Amino acid sequence: MNPEAVAEASALTPLGASLVHVSRFTAEEDEKLRGWVADHPDIKVKGNKLWEKAEREKLLPGRTYQAMRERFTKHVRRTAWRDI
Repeated sequence: MNPEAVAEASALTPLGASLVHVSRFTAEEDEKLRGWVADHPDIKVKGNKLWEKAEREKLLPGRTYQAMRERFTKHVRRTAWRDI
């Protein structure tokens, strides 16, 4: 991002909020989410622990744990069932 865009975005961003990745998820990111869940069968998918760990380990840089959890539960997991 160029400095002018950052300044403009931060002027529009509420205090305490950070600039976050806002683009659509890619097929590659969906695959990473599938792999992450498969590699961590001992952690519940619907809870926060799995996704907070993914965010800490920067599984998808710029994506929040909430965005990853929602993408997996509402899109990736459903399409996996259709593919079987």
